Amino acid sequence: MSPSLEEMSLEELWQLFPIFLREHQDEWKDWYEEERLRLLSFLPANQLVRISHIGSTSLETIWAKSIVDILLEIPKEADMAVMRDLLLQNGYLLMSESQGRMSFNKGYTQSGLQSEFSICICAMKAIMMNFTLETIYKSTLL
Repeated sequence: MSPSLEEMSLEELWQLFPIFLREHQDEWKDWYEEERLRLLSFLPANQLVRISHIGSTSLETIWAKSIVDILLEIPKEADMAVMRDLLLQNGYLLMSESQGRMSFNKGYTQSGLQSEFSICICAMKAIMMNFTLETIYKSTLL
């Protein structure tokens, strides 16, 4: 029996899910919006600071892999275990977990991608930020 996705090494995951870059697709924004609404349907509103479309698919001017990256910012006082359990119960795979941060995937199976795109969610305890995600990405492209 092959290992679960959570047990695979990075090398094994890269072989199973090779990275291919594509020109920007307008549908990536729609995929994000559908997933955002789905997340809002089961995550408690008082446990969310912000949900953001991040990563290369959020930028219209660059090529990207078909992985919609979503950042869930949750309050510092939020119970990470409750958020983890809700995401697990709703079909997300917990790929890594550390103090104040969890990373989830959706759309991945042991035989490859389930659909033409996948979702990567990073849930982090919110920190006071004086900049926007757009500012971060623009500064890294200079």
